Amino acid sequence: MQQGGGPIFPLYGEGRLHARAAQKSFLCLANDCILGPRLRVVELEAGRICIDDVDISTVPLQVLRSAVSLIPQEPVLWSGTIAENLDPTGCLPENRLRDALAKIHLDAKLDSLGGLAARVERSGGNFSLGQRQLLCIARCIARSSRVVLVDEATSCVDGETDALIQEALRTQFHRCTMLVVAHRLQTIMDADMIAVLDAGCVVETGHPSALLADPSSRFAQMASRVPVEAGGLQTGKATALSL
Repeated sequence: MQQGGGPIFPLYGEGRLHARAAQKSFLCLANDCILGPRLRVVELEAGRICIDDVDISTVPLQVLRSAVSLIPQEPVLWSGTIAENLDPTGCLPENRLRDALAKIHLDAKLDSLGGLAARVERSGGNFSLGQRQLLCIARCIARSSRVVLVDEATSCVDGETDALIQEALRTQFHRCTMLVVAHRLQTIMDADMIAVLDAGCVVETGHPSALLADPSSRFAQMASRVPVEAGGLQTGKATALSL
């Protein structure tokens, strides 16, 4: 049912979505109810989700959730240290945590606060929204999961942090299979595959450049309704506007 060791992600209605290993896939016009079943936050009523030919309903929850990482739209942090937020199980070496912080360019900022021992208030209240989101990304980098789920991690942050998040998503997860719920063109154009959803069903899939080249495609029609910078669609530098 699959090739290259990637997950198959069935959706509502009939049909299925196949993401190859190490492929960066985006879902347009979707929301986080698409991602919930991947971590079995909610159980499927029908169909199945497979990762490397293994039906995840047969995998113990702890095993599944330790193997799949999630970057949520609303960052999740808790009271404790930076180290405890990056590695709740305490299993990873400190150099791996520091390396993850360096990759999202927060190492210098946190060194001034105490490094890995720096305190995090409840829900990360002593950090900005953008910094909290970057820490969630650092957590995923440190875990080195082969499957990463992203719920449009840049939809609520400032432009500078958006650029840092985009850089991290482009450069730090290239060996992972990524499934991204996308709300903005800015995060879509460098995808390996885009799936456009309508009422929970896949209506078309393809590489973004191929879909844009077809004026009859749903994706091209959506893109034509979004104002972009000059040359934005051709260069992948679209404005951060909601689809």
